[in-house]
Amino acid sequence: PIETMGLAYNVCLLLSKLSMPLFFGEIFVVGKHRIPKDGPTIITSNHPNMFVDVLLLASTCGRPIGFWAKATLFKGWVGKLAIACGAVPVMRKVDAAPNSPTTGGHMDNSALSEASLKALKEGKALCIFPEGTSHSESHLLTLKDGLAWTVFECYLKTNGDIEIPIIPCGITYINKDRWRSSVVLHYGMPLKLTQEQIEEFKSDPKKAVKKFTAQLEDVMLGLTLNTPDWETLTLAHTCRRIYMSGAPLSLPEYVEVTRRFSDFYNKAKDVPEVQDLRRDVSAYQNRLDALHLKDYQVREEFTVGMATWKVWDRIIFLLILIPLSIPGFILNLPVLLAGKGMNFLTPHRESKATLKVLTSLVVVAIVYTLTSLVAAFYFDLPYLFCCFVCPILGAVNIRILEEERTGIFSIISSLRIVSVILRNAQREELDQLKKMRASLEDRISSMVQKNATPEQRHLHIEGVSMGTTKKFMPPLIRRPSFSEEML
Repeated sequence: PIETMGLAYNVCLLLSKLSMPLFFGEIFVVGKHRIPKDGPTIITSNHPNMFVDVLLLASTCGRPIGFWAKATLFKGWVGKLAIACGAVPVMRKVDAAPNSPTTGGHMDNSALSEASLKALKEGKALCIFPEGTSHSESHLLTLKDGLAWTVFECYLKTNGDIEIPIIPCGITYINKDRWRSSVVLHYGMPLKLTQEQIEEFKSDPKKAVKKFTAQLEDVMLGLTLNTPDWETLTLAHTCRRIYMSGAPLSLPEYVEVTRRFSDFYNKAKDVPEVQDLRRDVSAYQNRLDALHLKDYQVREEFTVGMATWKVWDRIIFLLILIPLSIPGFILNLPVLLAGKGMNFLTPHRESKATLKVLTSLVVVAIVYTLTSLVAAFYFDLPYLFCCFVCPILGAVNIRILEEERTGIFSIISSLRIVSVILRNAQREELDQLKKMRASLEDRISSMVQKNATPEQRHLHIEGVSMGTTKKFMPPLIRRPSFSEEML
């Protein structure tokens, strides 16, 4: 099916390049230079957000790519579209269950191997999600062996004539199903088969495949956030906020520092000192939540005058923006309502963003077409001119709405700190939190100095802060800067 990539693929690619920067407020791509511009290539990624992962990878990797997809998707018009876009069906064990209505218990991936080998021989790129399914866990799932089998078999069937670099990618979402949230795609160093691994495969294929899959899993763990549960990930975020103490971070740096705290906890969670620190950080976060405060409000010094001035400043700003946003808001209202409705359609978070994006594309096409027709007829304007103006008006409105949301959040947070300062009991609680935070900052800094290597303490790692980070957003709808106040 990969050779069928043509008009359907290009149309879907165009839609993904239009929809992703509109759905997400920030898209950062790290390490894109590691993807070969041509030649056989396999991109392997984690899979936390269903079809949105596919759209992000296709629109940011810089070259056409085919995808492995579960066989159950290849039914009806969806299956025809998937094939037209270069997708290859994968028969998973769960799909080959005896009671499966799709396969009736028969599992045959020979067509997958043939299509993949043919594509790689022709110098094409494949994207594979080795976790085998999309999910909403707080960690990478155990990788399946299918990718490793494909790489070894391709090497042997071509007598080593083609070298296939495997580019691991870690996708990290700040809030994967929320409109205008942020995402980082981090492409890691290429993996290639060694002669030792090839010889081991010839003598013991299963062992070689398991070892290579484990090697790939280790690499992907270094590109993603991994904690045993979501509570631990929340605590890793809290540790990062306390340790960095307001230092300006780009989104990739924000993710990388949090990942390092998560990795350290995973390795040292049984150490009594680490357990005590977790308990105290958790207590600090719980007290913050009880007062409805953010960490930066404890870290910084606020007075009633400062907070009041900030409230009035934001109110004046909103009074200016609201009238400007009304035309675009009316235009985008059906799209916003359709997106909100998708929250109730499925309980699975990994599916919500996909449903929102696909539904919004349909609603946008209908609403913008009808609006252009009405405007052209009512105001006696050229229809093509109206078709040009509507998307611009909608995109500008997205930025205005985003600024309005930021302003509302800022007003609410300022009113909360004023409320705490004016109430004596809560003011005493705030003073205790400041002391608690200072103590935690000293303990976390001491633990970092004690356990981290100089390289780990140095934030400016290659691929994050050395000029290879690309903000993949059109200027018209780009959020000015990453802000923890929104998290």
